[in-house]
Amino acid sequence: MKKLIFIIISFFTITFTLAQDVRLLVSNIHAEPVNSQEIFVSWQLPNIPEDIDTTQLSLILYRSPQQKAGNTTLEDLKPVVTLPYNTTSYTDTPDKDSSFYYTVIIATEATSQQ
Repeated sequence: MKKLIFIIISFFTITFTLAQDVRLLVSNIHAEPVNSQEIFVSWQLPNIPEDIDTTQLSLILYRSPQQKAGNTTLEDLKPVVTLPYNTTSYTDTPDKDSSFYYTVIIATEATSQQ
């Protein structure tokens, strides 16, 4: 019985480990004013495994007056700009003089067309 339970647990552990998607996350997003009309936004790109084609990836920059937690809350926002994947900064020119939060997500061609 113990052997059967061990085999079942091992099977699910291996299956779960192999089935996980590679999560690519932008980190260290930093925004600072350049002057009264421009904000310089920079970020760090993740280390990409060699088997991922970065030509199929892009970056989408969002600006929001409220802090967002994850891309499920981005549905109500309009992207500021879509950039090539290898970009690590952008100078934003917002319409209003107020505080903003920035989010940068990595998108594939399929997700950026939705």
